[in-house]
Amino acid sequence: MAQENQLFAASGPAPRAQRGDCRAQAEDRSVAFMFAGMDMAASGQRDFGMGADLYGREPVFRAVIDACLEELRDEESILLRHWLSSHPDDGAPDICPAYLPSATLPFLFSAQIALGRLWMARGIQPAAMIGHGSGEYAAAHLAGVFSLPDAIKILRAHGRFLETQLWDMPFPVQSTAFHAILSPFHLALASVTLHPAALPFVSTLTGDWITPEQATDPLYWAGHLHRPDRFKDGLAQVMAMPDRVLLNIGPGRTLSELVGQHPGAELARAVPTAMGTSRTPLFLIHDGSGSIAIYEALAGRMVHDRPILGIEPRSNAEQPTSIAQMAQAYIARMLAMQPHGPFLLAGLGAGGVIAFEMAQQLQAMGERTAFVGIIDGADVEAHEKIFYLARPLFRAGLLVRRPASEGGASFRHVWEQARRAHHPRGVFEGGDVVVFKTTCGTGARHDRPASMRYTDCLLGWGKRVAGEVKLVMVPGGYHSALQEPHVESLARALCAAVASATFIRPEGLSLQTGGLAR
Repeated sequence: MAQENQLFAASGPAPRAQRGDCRAQAEDRSVAFMFAGMDMAASGQRDFGMGADLYGREPVFRAVIDACLEELRDEESILLRHWLSSHPDDGAPDICPAYLPSATLPFLFSAQIALGRLWMARGIQPAAMIGHGSGEYAAAHLAGVFSLPDAIKILRAHGRFLETQLWDMPFPVQSTAFHAILSPFHLALASVTLHPAALPFVSTLTGDWITPEQATDPLYWAGHLHRPDRFKDGLAQVMAMPDRVLLNIGPGRTLSELVGQHPGAELARAVPTAMGTSRTPLFLIHDGSGSIAIYEALAGRMVHDRPILGIEPRSNAEQPTSIAQMAQAYIARMLAMQPHGPFLLAGLGAGGVIAFEMAQQLQAMGERTAFVGIIDGADVEAHEKIFYLARPLFRAGLLVRRPASEGGASFRHVWEQARRAHHPRGVFEGGDVVVFKTTCGTGARHDRPASMRYTDCLLGWGKRVAGEVKLVMVPGGYHSALQEPHVESLARALCAAVASATFIRPEGLSLQTGGLAR
């Protein structure tokens, strides 16, 4: 996971704890793993050193990496070692990884299968997998087609083929010369044992699901050297399952962008992970609609900051009916991903209220929450302006309310009931609480900034926090702040606030952050 991330549900990854979209959605939705190939390796060049943290703290990840290093020769492991180094700038290779197939292929394969195993150990079991180009080797290995030593043999032969093709092949290409270059790869395939896939993955040579016959046929794997890649067709197969989460295991956002451009993009959600990121994930709690979909653009703009995970209600389980119960349930799910603090929480409207309740419950458990970001959300006891004071009359039954619609049992209805019944206690301390207040909506009823409704500039949060509540003004309204063209401003402000909250300052040193009212 590189300094990347994204949603969830969502993200980005962090396997310790990943857009987002992963753990929470994986419990309700089918997840597919996507693996990057050679032509997407350049985006991982900047990620030297980003695997050090995962290697140091995740036994599953470390065991897979160690097994790979045992199989690799020194010159083959150079990029992988720099990715794992805590001092990556010391002697980092000057040559672009794209020009070193013999080092780039083992790096991508090792990093991606280690991350895949880590996600699986965290409970994210792929219902499908797909690899772009050489990324199919990672999918095949996780599916049990070939063992790790055999996979390294194939990668070594593939890398040698690419280097020979680049530098030694005579031009114009003669058939005899081409087959001579292919011969070592065929010999390598003949020396390995191939098995039918135990997990489904899509063949990017056929654009369809791999068959037992193809998986065990050396000629099929040889076809990866000279046959066109049908990743787009294969993607259609993976995305045929509605609402499937596509978890981008590899570096960069290229695979996720390809998903976004695909005609079936509305049926699935791409979740870039942060390949090797050492940063603590940010958990985004669903808004009053019970959905995390509204955060997708925001998570995308924060792709170079940290992994983002989204939490939303389970669709196949009985829903909590109080804010305290929601917080308790979401903490349990969060702890399965990130066992200990400090935690980073944020949410829009209702999500901010629930995130704050989670922080208070974590505080009672002895766990620290370093950051609570409340996006245009008011405390349940914030004072409303006179214009809105007719609403309590509805609650008291003094005004007639129209009959509830068929959606009355929706989460929004559950949330409104829970909000009215919530009576927060105590104060929060030990972390930053930042209120992101929108300034101007589009005029639509559901896009009105919270400041139009409440009298307190801090939306009632001042009395809930032992220290100072920080205020950040962001353009847009309740919904439009998370949409173009305003979402970039919110993403920058959120990144800065999280960075400030997680920055360990020597005693007596103050940190000046533009835009934050301290």
